Amino acid sequence: MFYFKTKRQSFIVVLDVKMDQTLRCVLGFFLLNLIPHGLAQGNRPRVTTTSNWPETFWYETLTLRCEIEGGGDSEWTFGWRRDRTSSSDKYTTDNEYIISRATDSKNGDYECSGRRGPPNPTYTPWSEPFKLTVTRSPQPVLTVSPLWLSPGDSVTLNCEVKHPSAGWRFYWYEAIPKLSDNSYSYQLRSGSRDGTEKYSFIVHGQTHTAGYVCRAGRGEINTPYSEPKFVWSGEYEIILVSPVHPVTEGSSVSLSCRLRSSDIVSNVFFYQNNKLIQNDTRKELNISAVSKSDEGFYKCQTSGRESSQSWMSVTVEMLFEESTFPVIPVIVGLISGVVLLDYSYF
Repeated sequence: MFYFKTKRQSFIVVLDVKMDQTLRCVLGFFLLNLIPHGLAQGNRPRVTTTSNWPETFWYETLTLRCEIEGGGDSEWTFGWRRDRTSSSDKYTTDNEYIISRATDSKNGDYECSGRRGPPNPTYTPWSEPFKLTVTRSPQPVLTVSPLWLSPGDSVTLNCEVKHPSAGWRFYWYEAIPKLSDNSYSYQLRSGSRDGTEKYSFIVHGQTHTAGYVCRAGRGEINTPYSEPKFVWSGEYEIILVSPVHPVTEGSSVSLSCRLRSSDIVSNVFFYQNNKLIQNDTRKELNISAVSKSDEGFYKCQTSGRESSQSWMSVTVEMLFEESTFPVIPVIVGLISGVVLLDYSYF
């Protein structure tokens, strides 16, 4: 009995012991000549990666390598397929498969095969699948300590990111308010130009209230910026209590002003983007239904003292999916005082 497996199929041939000896010899010789076109036994390929990182993120470049166990010094060519349905007959001398600017469209099981020859090529089996999952870059989370400081204190910044030991370098910025478009600009801190291997960073001699952000990078990619975090200097005995996270349009919001060591104070001036918006005996600034126009920098002032500015972000919640062809009611006529509406597509 002979067992054969070619690149396309496998089969078993059984020779009857009662078969004429000459016929068995001819058939055996024919089958032996098929072997070089079939399976290269003992040469199992394996897919490896040149990356030392446990995950692949969007827009990174990943190199897969096809290694043939026991391949010896033979001249091999290599073929690749993904999810088995995308197999290709193209074999090249390069044993590397490069995935550049990866996105989740590159997800799948990658396999490789080796071919030896011509003139009579033999093929290895397909390797075990290498599962690739591409994910978006993680959002770093910044913490600062202490939140309150006296002039000249040191501030410790910690930037937490998924897989902190996976080749990340960390970059540290001061967040500077931009009143022109109600946003922040980020100024890279001295000593952070090339990033730091450690996920912590110390700012020495802090003398004023300041905001900070961080981001991480590896290879050719960078994570998004973290949310800004603030440290409050002793020069402010007064702070604005405002939402830390973005608020949804239509919801209610209350802002208040309090001293560092006491309760909420009254007779407060409230400002939005340096414009006075409330000046009376109320203790709070209440917005019953927030809109996008309420987004901006807020601060409060009382008894000649002024808080630092805080950014309030407003997000719009989509309740209905937009249609490419909206249904628009059109008045087409009146019959017995009843308005008829024709819902037409435009």
